Amino acid sequence: MIGERPAWTVDAACAGSSPSLFFSPKGNIHLVRKAKAICDTCPVKDDCLEFGLTEPIGIWGGLTPKERRVVKRQRGMGRKLPPIKHGTEGGHIAHRRRGEDPCPLCVTAHREYQSRLKRDARERRAS
Repeated sequence: MIGERPAWTVDAACAGSSPSLFFSPKGNIHLVRKAKAICDTCPVKDDCLEFGLTEPIGIWGGLTPKERRVVKRQRGMGRKLPPIKHGTEGGHIAHRRRGEDPCPLCVTAHREYQSRLKRDARERRAS
């Protein structure tokens, strides 16, 4: 570390750039693309990404916070997910959000939930 900054920052392609380029307002695609173009030429891009995996904002290692969350999830570094309540509609939803195929108990609960919704809608129309 150099003072408060990691040693690799001396060699970073962004060393002379304005920090506001890498910490631009959310949704400013032009600035994000410009920052990523600088990162593409950086000799310490991998070190920057490793450092940035713990940072909630900014472009680090050429990735946005959302893109870094994907990397963290792939590495198993993401936040710990609560256990799934199997056999419930909520369990079915949790499986889907995690990108998993729902377990048989949750599939059954989901089918029962859907049937209940259809039955309730029919009863409302009939009354």
